[in-house]
Amino acid sequence: MSTTTKEAVAEPGLNLTVKEAAVSLRVSDQTIRAAIHNGDLAAKKVGRRYVIPVEAARDYRDNLPDA
Repeated sequence: MSTTTKEAVAEPGLNLTVKEAAVSLRVSDQTIRAAIHNGDLAAKKVGRRYVIPVEAARDYRDNLPDA
């Protein structure tokens, strides 16, 4: 059974790749990487990749300034 990105954001306990988080939040991969490096988005490095807990992506989204 495959999980789409929207379903992944709805399910706690899952992790997203940088690309999946960017698509889900409608920002660029670079914005996600910058947020990780700035400490604004929690992520773990696994090998050469980052994994982002869905809860962390949700928290980051909820704390973005209003447009």
